Amino acid sequence: MTKLELLNHLKKLVEEAGTQKELASRLGVSLAYLNDVMLGRKEPGKKLLAALGVERVVIYKKAGE
Repeated sequence: MTKLELLNHLKKLVEEAGTQKELASRLGVSLAYLNDVMLGRKEPGKKLLAALGVERVVIYKKAGE
């Protein structure tokens, strides 16, 4: 899952929950934090990722491969 796919998933979850406030409550994060993540101002942290059942994996590769 790319970051864009994660953000799209969050948008879908907001639609299902009705509001960002409701989703933030369900996920155990603040509304301000969820909004910042969705607007790209903050990276999703461990707590949010865990609530979504997702983990961050970073991959580095040699340029041109």
